[in-house]
Amino acid sequence: MNQYFPLEQGVLRLTGSDRIAFLHGQCSNDVRGLVSGFCCQALVLNAKGQIEFEIRILRRADDLLIFCPSGLEQALFERLKRYIIFDDVQMQIVSQQYQLIHSTSQLEGAMASWAVNRGFGMGLDSLFEVAAIPNLESALRLENAKLARVKAGIPDVHQDDFLGLLPQECGLELAVSYKKGCYIGQEIMARLEARGNPRYELRQVRLQQAATRGEKIRLEAREVGQLGDVLPTEQGFMALAVLRRDLEVEAVLTTANGHVGVARV
Repeated sequence: MNQYFPLEQGVLRLTGSDRIAFLHGQCSNDVRGLVSGFCCQALVLNAKGQIEFEIRILRRADDLLIFCPSGLEQALFERLKRYIIFDDVQMQIVSQQYQLIHSTSQLEGAMASWAVNRGFGMGLDSLFEVAAIPNLESALRLENAKLARVKAGIPDVHQDDFLGLLPQECGLELAVSYKKGCYIGQEIMARLEARGNPRYELRQVRLQQAATRGEKIRLEAREVGQLGDVLPTEQGFMALAVLRRDLEVEAVLTTANGHVGVARV
């Protein structure tokens, strides 16, 4: 049985002859090498290599569509607009025109589809015009989708509040191309590729009691990481967390409300 859930996404549309070169220089992944009809995950970084936005980019014959969490499209628009100087790039917020739906198998009538693992194994994100959304059954509850993502060890920068971290610290190295040319934050990415060993890494954690997203994790009095989105399970609570890599396997970690059990993602 095909199951699905709608994705709450903001959408930007880029047109103009310089759109590909412009966006290639603004994000961490290879836009020039992206084939028309395909989508890639990417990050918008600052000059220190820290994450500002997690996005997906769909290349089409006449435009680029950028997907970001709903409610952040205006902030992303303003961030990109600052760097449009002499480029032939036009940018619009078109969130009201499109809907993304994730499903466990192919949906008919989609404008484009691409493979994504959102916690249920490899599925498909499909793009529809709002006026042409099909009548679907067997919807997955969004809470179940969130827990599936955490159980699968898949980070979401905005949902987990990992903004300001380096991609390598929160499990998003695959959204970074080390072979492309210059872009904002590229110098830091190149340095990390050459030297390796970021101080933090993504882990899966279990908690005895509820905690708050972004809450600090401590080893005695020492701060050693922070929690992502905390979700209830039948055995307590679960979250992804960014933790120091040098922690011993048997380290006893705590939050303000109790102990934390750690498993490597």
